[in-house]
Amino acid sequence: MPQFIEIFQPKNQAESAIVQSFLRAEGVDCIEKRPRHENGQKPRPEKGLPAPLWAPADQAEQAREIIAAYLEEASLSEEDWAVKPPKGSGSFLQKIRSLLIRILSGP
Repeated sequence: MPQFIEIFQPKNQAESAIVQSFLRAEGVDCIEKRPRHENGQKPRPEKGLPAPLWAPADQAEQAREIIAAYLEEASLSEEDWAVKPPKGSGSFLQKIRSLLIRILSGP
């Protein structure tokens, strides 16, 4: 079994699902997992935070780059989305961008 490394702590369950979708679309395996303390007990999560995302050690750097691109895109204003293409390498991101532009442009 590969060694997993914590790569991202989402703010809510929706962000967790979105980031997992981006990672899986780019071929990165990821799991939600709460770390264990040395005595084997799970730590109590901060109220409302979902479990952190973990990726295999050999994919951790790629996963962090994808997450950084997602976070940058998530912070763009509506006007920026219309002119700035996403930095992701996959066609999945292009489809998301096109869909968002159509939604933001209105009827």
